[in-house]
Amino acid sequence: MPLEEGGAEIEHPQKEVEKESTVAKEETVESQDREKSAEQSTAEEEENYKPREKRNRRSYDNEFKLKVIEETKTSQRNEVALKYNISKSMVTTWVQNERKVTDTAVDRHMRLMKKIRPSTKHKQLFVKLNQKFLQARSKGLRVSFAWLYVNARKIQAELNQSSQSDEKVIPK
Repeated sequence: MPLEEGGAEIEHPQKEVEKESTVAKEETVESQDREKSAEQSTAEEEENYKPREKRNRRSYDNEFKLKVIEETKTSQRNEVALKYNISKSMVTTWVQNERKVTDTAVDRHMRLMKKIRPSTKHKQLFVKLNQKFLQARSKGLRVSFAWLYVNARKIQAELNQSSQSDEKVIPK
């Protein structure tokens, strides 16, 4: 029984020791539980750990960038990024720098054109092939090297026939 001293209850010293030991036991159980859960989470992390894959930096030519920019005018940037397997931020950057990308592509094309020696031998062929090319592109058709080659051959055959018929008409 607790003793009263001046109206305050005094607990038995044995009960205080029992309370302290109970609290200490509860704390050790809690700390053991925390250690077990930490070990389990570490084990789970080790099982699920995947080493970070090395990212390779890729560079894209201006023609590809322009193609992506054109597609963003008709589609969402997310869709275009997924289609070409590039990040949305990269697509956004290209769209923001569209003028710079276009200027770079034109400059590169002009440098290549300067390297090519101008020829007058096939001037008619180039003019007619360019007209056909522009007609095909205005219709939205794709123009490949094979298309250019086949049409150039056809035009050259037409030009050869017309030059041969001109020779027959003009007496020598």
